[in-house]
Amino acid sequence: MSVIFLIAAAAVIVFRTAKTAERLFDEIADTVKVI
Repeated sequence: MSVIFLIAAAAVIVFRTAKTAERLFDEIADTVKVI
């Protein structure tokens, strides 16, 4: 049971990190466009 919970938690963390990275990349792209 704990293993499944750990895998689910890891998946959520990876998903959030990917979303944050995508948003960060969009901001960087916008900054590059301005320059």
